[in-house]
Amino acid sequence: MTAIDIYDIWQKLMSLCNVQQNGQIRPQTDFQNWYNTVNTEMFRAKIAKFQLGQEVTDELAPFHSSVIVPTRAVIGRNYMVAPYPADYEYLIDVRVIRQKDENACGSLEKFPIIDKGGVAVKYQDPDYAVLTQQFSQMGIVEKTVNVVEAAKWGGCLEHPTKGPTWDNPKATQDEAGIKVGPTGVQAIVLDYFHTPAEAVFAYTLGFGDIVIYNSGASTQLEWTSVIEQEFLLRLGMKYASAIGDNVLYGQFEKDLQLLV
Repeated sequence: MTAIDIYDIWQKLMSLCNVQQNGQIRPQTDFQNWYNTVNTEMFRAKIAKFQLGQEVTDELAPFHSSVIVPTRAVIGRNYMVAPYPADYEYLIDVRVIRQKDENACGSLEKFPIIDKGGVAVKYQDPDYAVLTQQFSQMGIVEKTVNVVEAAKWGGCLEHPTKGPTWDNPKATQDEAGIKVGPTGVQAIVLDYFHTPAEAVFAYTLGFGDIVIYNSGASTQLEWTSVIEQEFLLRLGMKYASAIGDNVLYGQFEKDLQLLV
């Protein structure tokens, strides 16, 4: 599904707001700022909805990332810690990598997933299933991790029967990263929503201040055309607010409520 195009949305916004396409909505100042603000606001709204249903919809699919993250031991603690990727926003799922029927993680030496500074980097293979296939004869499996609340983590670790084991690994989150047990888990597969990219509207001015769009130098958002109408209405509200038109703002707000 194609991503929304910043120039196309700019033209549609001016049509929606009944303004002439002569720069009344300035591309690289007003519009680009609104565009990126709506990008962030809508992402937050969709994440809030995801928290209720825990379903990765087509709307949020462009922001779904999967990465293998090595863990590190913590002195004096009976769990491991996996640092968050730099673009981490919200957790979808955690799994541990281990060898089947053994209390040890599988070797991932052939897959350079750590940079020279020891920092976890995003897994680059376009098809993650390739890893599973290549290691199938070695008995490498992924085990789903039960994520518990941070407030219950301490009690979980010490519980005589419900503590983390290789057959029932557990994890929690805090500012340091993903804490995972039992001790010895060397890597996790982390599925998460990443930070939305920002857009750049690149253009030059031709005769009569006509905007000449430069698609090659522009940067697009990751949203697909699935959300186009909602995105336009949210942009319309930004425009109405900027010009102080409360009636127009109310119209867009009502249409948005009916849509979502």
